[in-house]
Amino acid sequence: MAGGGNEGGDSYWPAFVDALANLVLALIFVVVVFTLALAYLSSRMAAEQAKQQLDYQRKASDERELDLLNEIARLKGLLAQMEKRRDKGEKAESATLLPKVMVVQANGSADADMVFTFEPGALELSADALGKLDAFMKGKGANSKNQKFNLIAVHSSGAFSQEKRFAYFRLLGLRNALIDRGVPSENIGTSSDGKMTLPGLQGQVRLNVGPN
Repeated sequence: MAGGGNEGGDSYWPAFVDALANLVLALIFVVVVFTLALAYLSSRMAAEQAKQQLDYQRKASDERELDLLNEIARLKGLLAQMEKRRDKGEKAESATLLPKVMVVQANGSADADMVFTFEPGALELSADALGKLDAFMKGKGANSKNQKFNLIAVHSSGAFSQEKRFAYFRLLGLRNALIDRGVPSENIGTSSDGKMTLPGLQGQVRLNVGPN
């Protein structure tokens, strides 16, 4: 028969196919194991990098916090020093700028209706000065709102700038006292005169009252 000679011969194809299949399976297994190992190592490396970055950020944050605390402590120290200097300055100023005021009633004087004479370094009106101002305003009565109050701050001729500032504060203090006693602000005129000579850097505020 035509095919009879091959029926009893050896066939090598099934063994070759089995070997090739086993080789492919082995390669697939190796690739799978390698892929899993690579994924595991990648995740470990990513986690390690994230941890290192987190540690670095935490350390940098701690350093910034420490720097901020040091800066806050430094600023607190500077503020404390400034407050001490301010307190010393205020005590020194209050010691030299006590409300030492003499009030002279200019009876029938052509210069002013009232003259407030301030001792050197004084800025505020004393209780006696305010009392005499109250008596003066009581005499004006209701007419005070219809009259013009002219205030002239007088300081020594050629006085240094601090004395000129004192003259301004004295003028402002008396103006506020008039407003507190019912005089409209628009009825109060203010000016200064530095051409006169007063003894011992004394200051004066002269008050003239006339028709509005």
